[in-house]
Amino acid sequence: MTAPEGTTVAICLEPLDVLFFRDGRPFGALDSLHQIGAETIDVIRFHSASDATTRFGTGYPAGIIEVITRR
Repeated sequence: MTAPEGTTVAICLEPLDVLFFRDGRPFGALDSLHQIGAETIDVIRFHSASDATTRFGTGYPAGIIEVITRR
């Protein structure tokens, strides 16, 4: 997309309803992530909607973020 010179274009993106899984279990939405201490996180992965469906079942149109903690 291009705009004429001197024109300001604003693009607004709404946050997606990406859910979080912790150690293979549903953990909640973005605001629940602060409950996990950074020092306990081993891996963070994003799974697209199709990958999330394959791994965790249906119902994740925005995908999921999986957090694996150290044990």
